[in-house]
Amino acid sequence: MGQLLDQTFPDDLILPVLRRMSLPLNTFDPKLFRPTFEVPGLSNLGEFPKSAVILSINGDATRTLYRNKEHGYIIDPGGWWLRQPMDQVLNNLDKVAWLKKEFEKVPRLTVDEFRKSFGRVVREVKERTGAEVLVYTSQSLEPGSREHNFSLVRNPQHLRRREMNVAVAELSRELDFGLVDVDDILKCEGIEDQVDFAHFPLERMEPIAKEVTKMLLEREVI
Repeated sequence: MGQLLDQTFPDDLILPVLRRMSLPLNTFDPKLFRPTFEVPGLSNLGEFPKSAVILSINGDATRTLYRNKEHGYIIDPGGWWLRQPMDQVLNNLDKVAWLKKEFEKVPRLTVDEFRKSFGRVVREVKERTGAEVLVYTSQSLEPGSREHNFSLVRNPQHLRRREMNVAVAELSRELDFGLVDVDDILKCEGIEDQVDFAHFPLERMEPIAKEVTKMLLEREVI
């Protein structure tokens, strides 16, 4: 996101890439850091001031980013792959070859790098919008997993998410933002019927919403 604040790229460079990857054309628009927002599809209502911004650490914990080899901008092509069946992806190997030619995979952030990067995002949002910031933790357990010892598992993702939860909890005290402990809430509610760590039944939304409402009331947002 710092890239969006510090550097701009011409439309004739970015738009063809976004179209080819089936990504929103406003992907590089730093709207997160603006003090106002429009309701999607209802722009006739005008702009509203931001009173609260809710972020999640799941993207930093799990997504893979790619850097353009020539121009250096970074992009997340996740939607391009996830919105279509794998057999369709395999039938478009020219896109796969193009991605490999034009981009290189960016190593995932270490926990220390995440702490610095995410801390900067929170600071910029608070300074530029004046809004209260709330952050969702990531569920550390993997539903259905039988692993009980990480010593034989290479790069266990649930351990990574747990470490990042600790890091963001420390940041919340340092930067004074609300921490919505989704990990704890879901553990208390039960995770057995979840598809995976990031997708849970609709009824699990209610206790999370109650916690968010409680925090917004405490911070006098509502």
